[in-house]
Amino acid sequence: MPPEKAFNDVRAQIYGIDDYLKASGMENLRGGTISQRGIGSYTLCIRCNSNTGAWYGPEYAKWAATEAYILSKYPNFSRDRVSILACYPLRLLKQAVAMLCSINAPDFAAARPDLVRFVLNKENREFPDYLHAQMGLYRGQISRLVGFAGVGNVVTHTTRLLPEIAHSPLVLLFMLAGDPVPNLQLIDWFKQYRYDQKADVMVELGVCDGYTPYPSDYRSRDQVLADAASERSR
Repeated sequence: MPPEKAFNDVRAQIYGIDDYLKASGMENLRGGTISQRGIGSYTLCIRCNSNTGAWYGPEYAKWAATEAYILSKYPNFSRDRVSILACYPLRLLKQAVAMLCSINAPDFAAARPDLVRFVLNKENREFPDYLHAQMGLYRGQISRLVGFAGVGNVVTHTTRLLPEIAHSPLVLLFMLAGDPVPNLQLIDWFKQYRYDQKADVMVELGVCDGYTPYPSDYRSRDQVLADAASERSR
């Protein structure tokens, strides 16, 4: 996860949040572990991984190919409405939820049988109201797989739980409560389609960068380094 055919089949250097904190930033990262087959791991059972991969993986790969084309064809693209033709929207949403279950500890899915039913029954369209899913284009220099992590706001003194799967050219962000994150498209409404229902859908996609391990931080490398320099000068 993400599927191999969604540009996740090449050698990757894997780091944890502790590696980042010890290095005081991406520029100083050393070590890590090597994965010869992309990022992520097989955390679902063999049967579940096989079924969900066959049912939903090809649709995710199609969206990834479309968004990769947009990023390469239009390098100055920042945000616009995009028509995705002849797609299966429910399959994409189900693949997103399958990956959400995979990046979290087993007790996450065990405590949410409604999500398990949604993923393992390809005809099920009962996407829960307590969860929201967003999607965007991602051109970040690093990939991120983040389970339920708290993101704090020092101004509002609030914390939000924002699991994220960010691997170019797609980013998926989930939330349990709160307002949607700007620049990302809500895809909860994909649940209205049947598993075998092909459709043309219009989505408004924004381009996100990424240069830190923190979910929903879509600053570019230059922005991150400029912000760090500004903090040191204070």
